[in-house]
Amino acid sequence: MDDTVDLRALQQRYFPRERLEWAARPIPRFFAPGILPSFLFAIPWTAFALFWMAGASGFRWPFREGFTPVSLFPLFGLPFVLIGLFLLSAPLRNWLRMRRQVYVITHRRAIVVGRRSARSWPLRDLNSERVDRANGTGDLLLSVDVVGGLHGSNSYVPVGFVNLPQAELSAAEEALERLLARDENRRDAPFP
Repeated sequence: MDDTVDLRALQQRYFPRERLEWAARPIPRFFAPGILPSFLFAIPWTAFALFWMAGASGFRWPFREGFTPVSLFPLFGLPFVLIGLFLLSAPLRNWLRMRRQVYVITHRRAIVVGRRSARSWPLRDLNSERVDRANGTGDLLLSVDVVGGLHGSNSYVPVGFVNLPQAELSAAEEALERLLARDENRRDAPFP
């Protein structure tokens, strides 16, 4: 797969009347925050679902004569196996999603462009926070999503420009600071 980005095509599609200030791609990774717990949960879930289906079908170990799987009862475990496989594939799906993402800062907003969609934050709504990692990458968090949980509990998921090399992270932060300062100067200017 070609990792080059056609910025002109992106600009025509997502921000045709805006000036491009900065653009970069994340370094794809399998385990983003929040993926590891569901992946670890999926291992015993899927193993138990497969074990249950095997037991419900009449399978015995060691194999004995007379094994005739004619019952449809084991198929009740199939949705649980499919859920487990979906959870086990989360790291791969995250890696593929990150390979298709492009981070953009224009003179009006910050944008995360995905394969089929884009999410943007106007400059006036940005509260960026930088997170550095020991491996030479980092995140520029732009906002927090609230995800509803069981029994009214909420979890907060930071979103923004994630898993960027330190040089790109610094360039993004500088571009945002420059644009926010310019925006503040316009707001403070007196009306003629």
